[in-house]
Amino acid sequence: DPSPGLGTGSPSVPVNTEPLRADEEPVLQPAEVKANSGGSFKPELFVVHPESVAARMKNRKCKTRGGSSRPHVKRNLASGSSISHATRAMTSTSKDDVPFLTVSDDAEAVVDNAVNMRSCELLEVIKKLKGECDVIKERERAREEESGSLQVKCEVAMSDFEKNPTVIALREKISTLSTKVKENKGNLDRMMLESQKGLTKEASTGGDIRLEPGTEDGVAFREEATRA
Repeated sequence: DPSPGLGTGSPSVPVNTEPLRADEEPVLQPAEVKANSGGSFKPELFVVHPESVAARMKNRKCKTRGGSSRPHVKRNLASGSSISHATRAMTSTSKDDVPFLTVSDDAEAVVDNAVNMRSCELLEVIKKLKGECDVIKERERAREEESGSLQVKCEVAMSDFEKNPTVIALREKISTLSTKVKENKGNLDRMMLESQKGLTKEASTGGDIRLEPGTEDGVAFREEATRA
């Protein structure tokens, strides 16, 4: 008999009205392929019992990556309900076109929507963090450019300082004064050594030695010997 709801020329589709056991696996039964008036083959509808789809959706386990299973989603399914149904999307007169089924489930759609919303939120957070990282990198790049320009300015200033005539003259004077200081220090050390030798000699002979200023070297010796 023709299926209810179809036109007069619609193909007949058998419907399984037998109750389905809980442990029975659903069976998808493709209809026979018939030839139309033009001689080409046209596949008929797939027939899926609503209760078989409901049982399969109820017994299906959602496996996670680690192998664990999520708890089943509880839902009430009735025969002919819109929650779980099978429909044919489209058919074509070409012999290569094969009808396919689309199974929709409201509870699974709710879970998928929640996951999608959470994914969108995470993507927004990632975009925000990426923007902040880009700002930090831009600041670091600006600081490096500023440091490079300051280094170039310092090198130019030091080069000008080295070539300054006043600085060159001061360095020459400092070098000359350093040489004179070394010479005077050598003369002073020699005079101190000679004075120490004279004191040692007079002390051994019992004389009295007094030091008085007066010569160009700044030190003169005057000996007054007193003998007992």
